Amino acid sequence: MQPQYSVENCIGLIYEAAGNSRKWQSFLEKLKISLNATAAAWSDYDFSSHKGTIIHFAGHDPAYVRKYTSQYAAENPFMDTDKYYQQNQICRGEEILSSEQLIRTPFYTEWMKPQHLWYRLCATVKREGSRVFFLEIFRSKTQGNFTLAEQRFIQKLMPHLEQAMKLNRYLWHMVVIDEVIEQQSDAIFIVDPKRRILFANHTAQQLLKESEELRYQSEQLRTVNSFLDKRLQTLIDKATTATEKSPKDLGGILMLPRHRGQQPLLLVISPLQRKLRKVIGQEDHVALIFAIVPEHVEEMHFSMLVALFGLTPAEERLLRLILEGYRLNQAADILNITHNTARSHMKSIYAKTCVERQVDLVRLFYSWNKTLIQYQDVAGA
Repeated sequence: MQPQYSVENCIGLIYEAAGNSRKWQSFLEKLKISLNATAAAWSDYDFSSHKGTIIHFAGHDPAYVRKYTSQYAAENPFMDTDKYYQQNQICRGEEILSSEQLIRTPFYTEWMKPQHLWYRLCATVKREGSRVFFLEIFRSKTQGNFTLAEQRFIQKLMPHLEQAMKLNRYLWHMVVIDEVIEQQSDAIFIVDPKRRILFANHTAQQLLKESEELRYQSEQLRTVNSFLDKRLQTLIDKATTATEKSPKDLGGILMLPRHRGQQPLLLVISPLQRKLRKVIGQEDHVALIFAIVPEHVEEMHFSMLVALFGLTPAEERLLRLILEGYRLNQAADILNITHNTARSHMKSIYAKTCVERQVDLVRLFYSWNKTLIQYQDVAGA
């Protein structure tokens, strides 16, 4: 039987479903009718775990759909070998196993037969390692087998199904990543190598409106200080040229001094992991930037602060004593270093932390109270 509606109409339905997953059922329902079929479904199967799911369907009994996932996917004789499930491959059920073999399986007697399913047409739209995503159409015995013309009809839909699947997944991931970013209290940016903002949560957008030090100008994330702006570009370059074998500290830390006695704004710049780039649909390297406002955070470990500010072991030892309440000369005596060396260390600490007085240094370290371990989790290429 020839399809009852055109390929063009079907393609339109496919792209509607790409933008809204709930519409896949409508597409499958019309495809089922057009091919005079009993049931049609989007399914997936993992040959390594022997687990499968009917994702969207039309014509199947919902109770049997649930049974398929919990039991019958693992018993499906059509999935005994993966050689019939290469990307863009279309095959009929009898190419995989004969009718005599099929009727002797529990899959047929307990799952197919009660739903009046006999003939099967399968089109593999995508394959990812051992996992396949395919369109599966069934007919009853009375409806007859699928013709070559009907297989060609499905073949014409294949590139559009593949594209729609990519788009559907991309849009879904966009929603997910947006939700994750919005739940964070810190300002979070994802930028490309040219500093164009790909993502920014609400806190980041608000920071751009209120900050005098950070702005989005000419489609670039920029700082008002030209020297620091060049440094920002350098760190983004490092983050976006990271490779899988690169160390996780690619990127870096940039502190932006602020006016009116406010503590500096800290930018933590890291490569975004490959698996997270795939989630947001970015094949190219991008940089993840946390803009941390000291007065908005709660707790940070001392060792993490030392790493963030790039203090040397000697500077760290001196700073620990200063934070414990020792005067500079007392700390020098305890560390068995000269007072001049101690003053040199303090001068370096002041420069690295963008403060000028010991009281401000103490206030800085005790107000940064939030650990950055969560940021390390997403650092690396």
